[in-house]
Amino acid sequence: MAAIAASARALHLAEVIEMAVRDGVQGPSGDYPERPYVPDYAANVRLQPAALLSGTLLGAAVGAVAIRLISGAPARSSES
Repeated sequence: MAAIAASARALHLAEVIEMAVRDGVQGPSGDYPERPYVPDYAANVRLQPAALLSGTLLGAAVGAVAIRLISGAPARSSES
C-alpha cells in the first residue's frame, strides 16, 4: 500500500461530491486535488499574546498551589 503524503488532507463525503460536481469524472488535476476544497485550518492558528500570558499566569498559579500542597505548608486562616 502506498504511503499517504503528510500534506494530504482528509475529505468529507460532501467535499468529494462537490469535487465530482465541479470537476466531473476526471476530477481535478494536480498532486493534491483536495487543496482547493479543504481549507488549511492549521495555517491560521496563532496564539494571541493575551492568550499566552493568561496560560502562563494560570500555569504559575497552579504550580504555586501544587508546591504549597506538596510542601505541607499550613493554610492561612482568616481569623485575626
